[in-house]
Amino acid sequence: MKQFWTPLARVFGMVDAGVAAKDLQQSTVHPPSWVIDATQWPDLFNALRTFAQEVWCHRSQRHAEVNPSETLSVRELRLQACSEQMDKQLQDWFGETQIPHLIQWMIRGPFNTDEIRSNVNFQDFDSMVVIPFVKVDKENAVSPYLVQTDVVMSDENFLIQDKCEWVLTEQLKIPPAESTPIDVLIEDSFGERHLQVRYAKLILGAEKTVRFPNGDEVELKDQSALNWHGETVWFLNVNARHMSGMHILVNLTPAGFEVQDLYSTNGSYIEDQRLPTHPVLLHGDKIVLTLGGLLGDQAENSARVHLKIANQSLYPSQNTKTPLRVSPPSNKALFELVAADGMDQQIISIDRFPFLIGRDLDCQWTVPAQNVMVSRRHLMVHSADFHLGRIQIQDISRYGLTLLGNEKIGPEPVWMAIGETLTLGKTDEYQGFVFSLRLASQTHL
Repeated sequence: MKQFWTPLARVFGMVDAGVAAKDLQQSTVHPPSWVIDATQWPDLFNALRTFAQEVWCHRSQRHAEVNPSETLSVRELRLQACSEQMDKQLQDWFGETQIPHLIQWMIRGPFNTDEIRSNVNFQDFDSMVVIPFVKVDKENAVSPYLVQTDVVMSDENFLIQDKCEWVLTEQLKIPPAESTPIDVLIEDSFGERHLQVRYAKLILGAEKTVRFPNGDEVELKDQSALNWHGETVWFLNVNARHMSGMHILVNLTPAGFEVQDLYSTNGSYIEDQRLPTHPVLLHGDKIVLTLGGLLGDQAENSARVHLKIANQSLYPSQNTKTPLRVSPPSNKALFELVAADGMDQQIISIDRFPFLIGRDLDCQWTVPAQNVMVSRRHLMVHSADFHLGRIQIQDISRYGLTLLGNEKIGPEPVWMAIGETLTLGKTDEYQGFVFSLRLASQTHL
């Protein structure tokens, strides 16, 4: 199954910074994947956002003057191109993946603005139809005045028709703004996406309708509030084959994350250790869960979820680069890794072994997310030889994109000396992440 995401993470604050799908498809070293990208279908992206702002938001604001207790709920969209060129773009987009993925692309992409989210409810948005383009003879063209302008918007590129209803606005108990946010990174069949939530309690599982012991049926919807034993928790959808509806409960406490498997069919794991069905306290400000299977399973089957207290967020907001995570200072560190990111110089001390470098949040040095060809776990530093001024490194990346100087290193451990330059993830399209080794006693530039 094609992945749902990487690139708009940087643009829309969801996760790993991106690369256009077009670039991915042209790359000889990285397999094509399903991505959200405003530049791949820019006309469609702009048409959808304009429609939401000028039609839905305006309609909702007018309705609020009459009945402020109701919200506009989108149920279905019908799309049709107005030209052969735009139809090619529309069909290309529609052919990328399944409809639920395309709907999530719209919700997390063109519909992801404060104005749209505050005026429109997408919880019941589950239907989308693409109508084939029909070339019309200008001499026999249908009059544009026959178009129902209250439900159809026409620009020069697309016709968009919606099906909406007015629903009562749910009165949910929202935690105060000063409550501690949790950064969430989900790796599943949709790809990767980053979220930040302000609920202390989360339930992760698969979107479906579940029946409680008292006979009540509840429809689980991604990023929605849920009544759980008399209190409000936040539900997050995790899309993987082995996920249960209500799979795991996570509770952020002053001592760390308390987790409890909710009698899921395929289990929840911490480092391949299955979690019990009673609460377990995990100390620290960060945990990594594998839901539905062991860590080595494919994301389509068993998802991986990173949870981190957002006191030092690693996830980028709009137009913001992911910062490098720096290890705490150590008096024992004799070597430093130095990377130049634009005009800024990032420095990190090597004060422990093994020392892992990559895009994964578990790494001792987390590389900025825009370096998309750097693997999640790319390079391992095994040891240091302080007398000869060198460190032992090993490429553990999937595609072996590591250069020591101008020479590609293989999968076997090699030595990197002071002053040498290492480049991770370099291809014809990407310059890669470059850093060098120096003594920690040298003056910082």
